[in-house]
Amino acid sequence: LCLAGAWMLLLAWLSVSHTGHWQNTRTLFTQAYKVNPHSPYVQFEMGNLFRAEGKLAEALGYYQEAARFETKDYTVFSSLGDTFLALGHTQEAVGAFERAVQMKPDSARSHYNLANALAAQEQWRKAEEHFRTCLRLDANFVEAYNNLAIVLARQNRRSEAIQAWQRSLQLRPDNPEAHFNLANALMKANQASAAIPHYKAVLRLAPDFAPARAALQRALSRKSLERKPHSP
Repeated sequence: LCLAGAWMLLLAWLSVSHTGHWQNTRTLFTQAYKVNPHSPYVQFEMGNLFRAEGKLAEALGYYQEAARFETKDYTVFSSLGDTFLALGHTQEAVGAFERAVQMKPDSARSHYNLANALAAQEQWRKAEEHFRTCLRLDANFVEAYNNLAIVLARQNRRSEAIQAWQRSLQLRPDNPEAHFNLANALMKANQASAAIPHYKAVLRLAPDFAPARAALQRALSRKSLERKPHSP
């Protein structure tokens, strides 16, 4: 009997034997954990419960236990990596995400997660590689374009970063973060006129975002100076 089958039988037994006892999902999995604490599926679901409650340290322990016993399900390592990253343990996150990529190399999300962890370590080239792999697997992965652009900008490859943000906005034009990042990149490229519509878009989408308002005024001022005729 496979582990998944055993897990389903366990839940069926618990549900039939204690129908009136379950008040919520936590009760279900807590009892399942008492019955079979070494099941990676129970460990994984307990981790999910604690993570949903924001109790990351507790979730991490369950994910680590699940990863000890479950070596075929890449989502276990993805969740483990997410939790490590949220706790600021970037090296451990990279290791977990690398394991997920090894197990599921055709998963765009796995490459995206690994790229984010590598970027957190300022490993820009490696992060770029996995963002690009992610986009080869899923050409409409909006967040990957946005984060790829950030990684390119950190490598002073501004024109490529601008193209990535533009692609991101083609796919999701209502993303204020991408508009703001693109506008800033255009300003650094001395393209104030091109930046202004994006600052305005930020303020339309997020009216209370003060940095965009200040940046828009700077862009308008620079555009005005650009239009003034030079003295002979």
